[in-house]
Amino acid sequence: MAAKQENKAFYMEVGNRVRTVRENLGLTRKELAGRIGLSEYFLVSIENGRKGISIATLCKLSNTLCTPAEFLLTGRESPSDVTSITAMLSTMEPRVVKGAERILKAYLLAIRGI
Repeated sequence: MAAKQENKAFYMEVGNRVRTVRENLGLTRKELAGRIGLSEYFLVSIENGRKGISIATLCKLSNTLCTPAEFLLTGRESPSDVTSITAMLSTMEPRVVKGAERILKAYLLAIRGI
């Protein structure tokens, strides 16, 4: 019985992190579910901790949310690297990538004091 309670708590934690990241990205449940090939009902079940997720679903969520699977599972943040930034940008429309490029250039100029 204790293991079942631990699983429920774990599912709740993972679901909460999925929901938080989704909301921070401004995605609706319908949009995210469509992007990863799940029903909206199943995504609600994940976010509410009623269902666990397969490794395949974890990978889809991680890629679509541009968030390391490790964070979704454990809540621990890993250091950013160029690979994760590239993966994030690869899912965006060209106009969004151009906007991100302009923002990054402005940021780099600002921190270099130029």
